[in-house]
Amino acid sequence: MLPYLSLFGHWISMYAVCILAGLVLGVLVALFRSNIFSYKKEDVLYASFYGILGLIAGGKLLYLLTNIRWIVQNFSRIVSNTEYMAALVKGGFVYYGGFLGAIAGVYIYARQYKLSAVTLVEIIIPAVPLIHAFGRIGCFCAGCCYGIPMDPPLGVYFLNSEIAPHDMALFPVQLLEAACNLILFLILTVVYRNRRTRGEAFCFYLFAYGILRFLLEFLRYDAERGFLLGISTSQWISVLLVLAAVFLRKRIKVRQKP
Repeated sequence: MLPYLSLFGHWISMYAVCILAGLVLGVLVALFRSNIFSYKKEDVLYASFYGILGLIAGGKLLYLLTNIRWIVQNFSRIVSNTEYMAALVKGGFVYYGGFLGAIAGVYIYARQYKLSAVTLVEIIIPAVPLIHAFGRIGCFCAGCCYGIPMDPPLGVYFLNSEIAPHDMALFPVQLLEAACNLILFLILTVVYRNRRTRGEAFCFYLFAYGILRFLLEFLRYDAERGFLLGISTSQWISVLLVLAAVFLRKRIKVRQKP
């Protein structure tokens, strides 16, 4: 595990490095796919920037919502202590919030410039699991989003982490999710590289990742995820996204009928 990287005498977060690398590659993938739908690269690039802003805002917002009970209980300390406030601002992000925020950002760009939001999302969607894979590698480096206790060799010790416990070996669920996201990326780029049917890749991603995330949550051990009726916030969102994928796919099929 390597939470920080020393570069020219400065310590840089490996999580930030991984996220930046993923975003750069993701935007390049989206630009490459713009030719499939005969869209201007400039529109895809700017829509991607809107999506990145939405990702940051949405990821932080859902993180705050999942920790709302702690925030309310410690509100007086947070507003009176700059360290608490800084930790809250610099703290974690929740992927689903980032994903929904990114989709909202692309939608806002499409509405602003009178473009098809569905087509823009279809162009960009294969980049999402690629970016997410790099993000999970960053999580592994930082020791956040860690897995259940498990003995070596499958379990690893996050001795340098400021987040994960040091007294037990933990399953590196971050790397498993990164590998699964890379597989999703390959499927989306290969299977949907020539398809022009709007919404198919998006529906596949919602369905596949929703099921994947629901199952992976059982391997998570970090507490800051929010729970309702014994099910984590991400699992509830996963169920909703799978249902949304089924609904949207049926609508696509209906529209395709002559």
